Amino acid sequence: MAAISMTWTLPSLTSSKLSRVNRYGICDCQQGFGEFGVKVTEGLGNLPKVVLTSSNGSEAELYLYGGCVTSWKVGSKDLLFVRPDAVFNGQKPIRNSNWSIVDSESVDGSAVITLELKESPYSRAMWDYSFQALYKASVSGALVKGLKGCKTLNKDPDPKNPMEGKEERDVVTYPGFVDCVYLGAPNELCLDNGLGDVISIKNTK
Repeated sequence: MAAISMTWTLPSLTSSKLSRVNRYGICDCQQGFGEFGVKVTEGLGNLPKVVLTSSNGSEAELYLYGGCVTSWKVGSKDLLFVRPDAVFNGQKPIRNSNWSIVDSESVDGSAVITLELKESPYSRAMWDYSFQALYKASVSGALVKGLKGCKTLNKDPDPKNPMEGKEERDVVTYPGFVDCVYLGAPNELCLDNGLGDVISIKNTK
């Protein structure tokens, strides 16, 4: 699964680790960290694109010009799609502005990169303040706790004739494509996004 997390900070970077990392911007293509499953290559419109691969075969593509994840594949099936009017000409960001890679690592066999966005003439024309945003993306796996005992309607492979079942797992993982309905789910579930963040999902109705 392509997992995304974001952190906003105002001070400049002070980490000695980040200061030693090569930064890949708009012109730095065909670079990569093979051992991490991270490769910077050329995408549509000659824009720099980062390809992330995991040990389980999942793959994600992310454009630095916009910091936009444009593809997430499990096996050969693409599960993420870009709006048809997205522009890849370098004149208008696919989404927001241009990002730089400031770190890359491997976590349990999954490639993880950290992108940075700072103020620029483009941003100051809209919002005249200094800022720094760190954006982390990976193809790590997500998991959910709290669904054990729920009745399930599995719509894969035939959504018109879902197979009934019962969830027996304490922790539900998603190694591939999933299309399943959980009936009688509890009012609170815990989602681990694969990056160390645990998100509580509550039904307040």
